[in-house]
Amino acid sequence: MEAQQSGDLGLTYTPQGPHDLSMLKVGRIAGFTDSLEYGSGWLPFQTFAEPFPNSCVTIVFQPIWNNSVKWQFTSMTPPAVYDLDRTGFRVMFPNENDKSRAHALMYIAVGF
Repeated sequence: MEAQQSGDLGLTYTPQGPHDLSMLKVGRIAGFTDSLEYGSGWLPFQTFAEPFPNSCVTIVFQPIWNNSVKWQFTSMTPPAVYDLDRTGFRVMFPNENDKSRAHALMYIAVGF
């Protein structure tokens, strides 16, 4: 999708061609790191309910902080993407050395 902004006209969109279709997948993950390797904590590989047809090109995370619901985190370590393909992703927490830290994240994945 291409967007263009010009002065006060706002955004105008060019119609998508047959090969320009972008898809979003959103979700939440929560849990404890299942392994500690190379000085980092690792969440299990997260599989999308339905894979992207071709490729997942990027994913962004937002840590969730809310003690009154099941989604929460106790570590301020920012997450990093380790594995990313059309079927899913794996999150790494650099410098984590304790499996007792809970993590919860919202994510947005973009692919085609």
